[in-house]
Amino acid sequence: YHESGWMLAVLSAGVIGVRYQVAEVGYLAVGKTKYGAIANVLRLCALLTGLLVGSHFWGLTGAVAGIAASQYAGWPLALWFKRKVHALTWRAEALLVPAIVAGLLAGTGIATALRMLFPRHFAA
Repeated sequence: YHESGWMLAVLSAGVIGVRYQVAEVGYLAVGKTKYGAIANVLRLCALLTGLLVGSHFWGLTGAVAGIAASQYAGWPLALWFKRKVHALTWRAEALLVPAIVAGLLAGTGIATALRMLFPRHFAA
């Protein structure tokens, strides 16, 4: 499992992209199911492109990065939809950056503490 650690780190960057998949519930709420289908097609196209291009040029690392990046493909549609239904506030959008930084710092702190407490189990 040690070798999969880098994969989880790269894939975790894709979790941030899942943020706007919540907007897909909004598509359903207003009866615009086609937007959900479009978002899924965008993610599928990005996933296939990321896998093929990433693995061709950068091997397994590129393929994993392509998977993570595909989660961002629906963002433009979600932002457009949120703007259209007057649910887009730039203040809320701007909170994403400090939240990512706080999460990164917290994760780094926890990882450091675990390495200090259990040096034999968590080699750097």
